[in-house]
Amino acid sequence: MTRPLSFVVALACSFLLLAMLSCGTGSVEGQNPGDCTDGTDNDNDGLIDCLDEQCQGSPVCGDSDDDDSQPGDDDSQPGDDDDDDDSQSDDDDSYAGDDDTDSSTIRVSGTVDRGMVGQLTAGAVIAELGNESNVVTTDAAGTWSMRLPRTDGAGVRATLTDYIESRMYTNLADESLLQSTDMKIMLLSAAELSQFEIYLDVAYDTNQGLVYVWAYSDNENAVDAGEVVIQQDHDGSFSLNGPEPGPSSVLGDGAALMFVNVAPGDVDVSVTVPGIGTCTGPSPLPVAPGLLTIAFFLCP
Repeated sequence: MTRPLSFVVALACSFLLLAMLSCGTGSVEGQNPGDCTDGTDNDNDGLIDCLDEQCQGSPVCGDSDDDDSQPGDDDSQPGDDDDDDDSQSDDDDSYAGDDDTDSSTIRVSGTVDRGMVGQLTAGAVIAELGNESNVVTTDAAGTWSMRLPRTDGAGVRATLTDYIESRMYTNLADESLLQSTDMKIMLLSAAELSQFEIYLDVAYDTNQGLVYVWAYSDNENAVDAGEVVIQQDHDGSFSLNGPEPGPSSVLGDGAALMFVNVAPGDVDVSVTVPGIGTCTGPSPLPVAPGLLTIAFFLCP
């Protein structure tokens, strides 16, 4: 039996009306500003914001697969976790590529000590030299952690209001090194530098540099009896162990050595432990005038 044309048209309209009702307003996720960030399922398809394929072309939904273990899932766009720098295996960094599989970087952590007495300091800004987008701030306990490139002269700078800038360099090129911890950065104020003549019997020249040498063993203990040699003109080296700093060229009792008025430039520095051998560190060490340059050595 043939149905009248009017009946067919009515039936088609009924199906169309039901489809429109089942799809709400007929809107598409992402067609209006804010659709992909409002936490609402705007087209009633069960998918919200960036989970909806209609939003996947939006800039706010770029690289939505961050935090998986696949290479290339990270970028430097807002909203991803390139700089979260936590201690998780998928913590990510400011480098392109997923650091779960990136052997070109290594996690480094440590503390920032403020003043000659070594007060742990919150709020100090630590930035990778040559890559200022890789930056962290020390927490309430004065600790910091970030990923750095595996180079023989990896460096960071530390800044804090009312304190002169410190720069720390170390050698991270050894591929067997899984992480490097307890790297100590010291910050000194201009007022403390003016007291050097009292502390060390040497007047500090702001046109020269200060070099601060640390050395740690593989088991992350400070090296004792390590002899430090700097192939550059300077006005003496001093142990900072105890209340009375004294002249010394040997690391001891977990203390660092401070070299005063080192001529600026690339400086060869070595640390040797009797019976063990030569430690690995940054060489040459870039020394800048008016700054504290820290050399961190890792010993066998």
